[in-house]
Amino acid sequence: MAAVPPNNSFNPNPLRSTNNMAGRACHVAGSTTQVGLTQALGRMSDPQQASALEASHLAYDVFIFTVETLSRSPEDQCEAMGNYNTAWELRDDALAGHYLIGSGLFTEQQQSAVLAFLAAVHPVPVNDMPAGSGRAPNLTAMQHPAWEPIRSLSRDLLAVLASATEANRAFLAAQANAP
Repeated sequence: MAAVPPNNSFNPNPLRSTNNMAGRACHVAGSTTQVGLTQALGRMSDPQQASALEASHLAYDVFIFTVETLSRSPEDQCEAMGNYNTAWELRDDALAGHYLIGSGLFTEQQQSAVLAFLAAVHPVPVNDMPAGSGRAPNLTAMQHPAWEPIRSLSRDLLAVLASATEANRAFLAAQANAP
């Protein structure tokens, strides 16, 4: 399997309504904002003073939320994403994991697993799936057969990344408790 090189570009996208994601990566109930690294950096008290390590941990937090969501049932995925462009948003948020490659957060085995996961997510044909707002189109999109192996791979990736996730949560908790 060919390795996917890290994506060094940044292309934020508009966020869906976030009533049910309040508190995750600076989502504010009922607002719209940017997803990915931009909103992760928004959690910091002073983004100009953020270390590369802190930025990586915040981006990882968004990524692991996405992988956790992808491991769930189509119904739960739609609910977690506010029934708005669920397929596109999850694929896009997952592919932002490219920004974590080379960040120092992963062992070699974990990085290889993330790259394999990204390679599997990339060809999911979200542009051929229903989109927009509402339960019906999003549930139909997430029930597309292309998502079934991604759900399984997500569960496997969560197990491989367990130590990185534990370290990430400890880091973020320490940052939250810092003066």
